[in-house]
Amino acid sequence: MEDHDLAHDDTFYPASTVLLVTNLQRYLLLASLALSSFLFGCKVKPDDFTKCVQQPVALWLSMMVSVILAPLTAYVLSLIIHLNYSYGLTLLITSICPAGALSPVFAYYTQADVCLCLSVFVLSTLMSVGMIPLGVFLCSRAYRQLRLAVLPNNVIVIALCVAIGCIAIGMTVRHRKQKMADKIVLALGYTPTLIIVAMLILVGTTIPHSMHFSVSEFFTVLLYHLILMSGTYILGYLSGQTHGSCRAMALSSASKSILLAKTIVHTSFMGDVLVSTLPIPTLFLIQYLVIGFLLSALHRIYRYHLPTPVFVQSE
Repeated sequence: MEDHDLAHDDTFYPASTVLLVTNLQRYLLLASLALSSFLFGCKVKPDDFTKCVQQPVALWLSMMVSVILAPLTAYVLSLIIHLNYSYGLTLLITSICPAGALSPVFAYYTQADVCLCLSVFVLSTLMSVGMIPLGVFLCSRAYRQLRLAVLPNNVIVIALCVAIGCIAIGMTVRHRKQKMADKIVLALGYTPTLIIVAMLILVGTTIPHSMHFSVSEFFTVLLYHLILMSGTYILGYLSGQTHGSCRAMALSSASKSILLAKTIVHTSFMGDVLVSTLPIPTLFLIQYLVIGFLLSALHRIYRYHLPTPVFVQSE
């Protein structure tokens, strides 16, 4: 890829403002992660994880896509579309991060395998201790002029502990009061996404450049999501998985931990370079939310118009 000048914006953002907003982003992303883990921990039982381990094809295929094929897809797209230098780098950084915590939300509303999404999220976050440094090393070799110096090991540990702890609390609630757990999920299922939407509005009003996307950037991220989701679904179907498992595989493989992506970006770059790298992780979140809401609505419409089977009692 040819070297391009880093994108600059004519608007000056004080360093204190950028620092305040980025720190608030991390707290809101962590809150969304914790709430998602708790809510959908309320929908699973230990036996569900046991089944996921005993029949691991869907889990390992999802992990393969998330850890290996996702960064490869991002790299190939950045080469084909000739993204701006800093945007191409940020796309790669985001793609090497583990699965995000929003996939269980949309798995629940599309009647997919919630336990599979939680398993991919936890396992990929655990593996990211080794996979992110490898990905950062490869990015550094591809983009020699920019140095990625800081690895978010502390954020990885925090995210992992929060996720596992909140899932365990949710499972405990379900074990003791299943009906109450179901009511909690029914009432608050979309709340993690609402936290993200509030965060996006806040960031868009304080740092408008983070919402500035070119047509090529928009379609690159959209192609990334569509390729991973459709490819993973087909891969799951060809391997003999149920449609529910295939949907969960597609949702988890395209989801990325924006918390870790933003941490790497915020701790590696400063000034205009930092501001120029903000749009891609934001675009990832926006598009994943839109796709997730669209799939949830389409599945609801499909279920509504699905003919109800009629059982004829034999005499």
